[in-house]
Amino acid sequence: MSGLVHGDLNELFSEFSFVGNIGRKGNDNVTFKQSVFKRLFNSKKIESLTLHSTNVITKDIPSRQVSSLTNLKLINVSVSMENLRIICNRLESLTELTLIGNDIDQRAGLILANSKLKNLTHLTIGNKIGSEGAEHLLTTNKLKRLKKLEFTDPIGTTFQTDGFIEYVPLIDCSKFPDLCSFTSCRHLLSKEGIMNVLNSGISWKELTFIGCRSFDDDCILRIGKITSIEKLCLEDYCGIPYIGFSISYEYLSSLQNLTHLEISVDNNGLLELCKIEPNNLKYFCNYVHFYH
Repeated sequence: MSGLVHGDLNELFSEFSFVGNIGRKGNDNVTFKQSVFKRLFNSKKIESLTLHSTNVITKDIPSRQVSSLTNLKLINVSVSMENLRIICNRLESLTELTLIGNDIDQRAGLILANSKLKNLTHLTIGNKIGSEGAEHLLTTNKLKRLKKLEFTDPIGTTFQTDGFIEYVPLIDCSKFPDLCSFTSCRHLLSKEGIMNVLNSGISWKELTFIGCRSFDDDCILRIGKITSIEKLCLEDYCGIPYIGFSISYEYLSSLQNLTHLEISVDNNGLLELCKIEPNNLKYFCNYVHFYH
């Protein structure tokens, strides 16, 4: 680290990644001094920065000059609301932002929705921001360039649903003209929330629903009508199938552009899928669970 603090290593590389808990007992995070972050955030070279299991100090993020940072990933890093507000208001060049395991709540959705991240195209959130936080994000008109939105499995959480995203509103496609990828991973998204995503009028290219509360023929039928889909991932939660015997997978045969399919089905569902004309399908994975 001395090269980063005292030298010019941060002016040699365009990408930096720190994983702070490798080889440390008790998985304690590494704590860097303010001088480290001052050099990182003021570097004219670094475009991509990943901090995993460290701290973060945002005091010296430049507010006047244009930062070169376009991709920021904070994983298992404690982020205060003030930290997040500074990031969202000063790092205006960000195109990709990943926040996973940061102990932020529904207020983060409001901060992101009102941010200056007008260039943001990819947003990944693995925190328990709740349905309220998700609604703030999906009703704003300040993230018009967003292409990919992921609500991923919050790190270190249990099956408790407090703070999970169980509902999302109908998405106004005029506010997100470039949005084409949506992920809900283990947030127990309700059927109403699923249908709001599917009925938004967006020409989805990638859809991922993992661990949703209810998935039935209505959902599959609606998915079958979104012919723009290229990648589709449907998986159960904790080995409990939500895709059962009654779902008609023949509806997926209309997805002529589908090249990637990940799914969790029983033997009957798999046999039904095998009857579908593969079209352009290049990748297929069936998640198999063993039941006792």
